[in-house]
Amino acid sequence: MLSFLIIFAIFYYIIKRVFKPSNLEKLFNQLVQGMVDCWKKHHNFDGKSFFQELKQILPSDDEPVPSFDWKAAVDVWSANLACEKTDAMIHFINMIETIPQKDSTTLKKIMQVALNVGQLIGTGGNCPYFRLSDFAIIKKDLSDEDYVIIHANLTKLLERHL
Repeated sequence: MLSFLIIFAIFYYIIKRVFKPSNLEKLFNQLVQGMVDCWKKHHNFDGKSFFQELKQILPSDDEPVPSFDWKAAVDVWSANLACEKTDAMIHFINMIETIPQKDSTTLKKIMQVALNVGQLIGTGGNCPYFRLSDFAIIKKDLSDEDYVIIHANLTKLLERHL
């Protein structure tokens, strides 16, 4: 019986670690959902000025940030072939596809992808790529301290826009 409990405890620990979202993923998800909510409430939401405010609450690019690699290119266009696309949706699709191909791996850029994913969904587009793991492989997560600070500031920023 004791060996069963030990095996169960080890299995539980492994499963919990594997399926626990990273701090970076929690921020990514928070921003995606926040943008969906903003677009549903304000049909002409100004994502560009929101991003300018967002950049102010994120650490500068030269500060220690998470380490990740972009994954291979994603294809958001094929998921949106059947729907009528607005100019805004076309912009969001282009941003989602090009940032991982052209830009460096910074916290600001991964949050910009999240911002555009949320805006695309909020404007009625179909985005099958909505998880951080669809875009990036995390090598080193945000520290818990950084996460708490950024999460609190992002929550305040989103509340001001809702």
